[in-house]
Amino acid sequence: MSAKNLLAHNKNMSNETLIKGQTAGLAEHAQNCSPAPNWAAQVDDQPIPMPRQLVKVAVIKAQAEIPPGFVLVRDYDSPDDVVLGDEETVDLAKATSSIGWRPAM
Repeated sequence: MSAKNLLAHNKNMSNETLIKGQTAGLAEHAQNCSPAPNWAAQVDDQPIPMPRQLVKVAVIKAQAEIPPGFVLVRDYDSPDDVVLGDEETVDLAKATSSIGWRPAM
């Protein structure tokens, strides 16, 4: 075994190789990290990671760092863009258009 590696035993007595200076706590923490988000909202044609499939518009605004005084709209590139209220829930599986933002009127 090289000087850079140490041999450690876990509870089940199987062998794990740890990099020198790495503690078992860090190794355990790395295994328990959250996976990458599976959902994203398209805001101004940019993917914004979301915590789940169904999200409140207020969460999308916070994640996309939309400034106060602005609203999110379903961006259909027309005057008929639909304003989304902060308490509305968006189902990202059914989102068929990008979301844009504009000053609240």
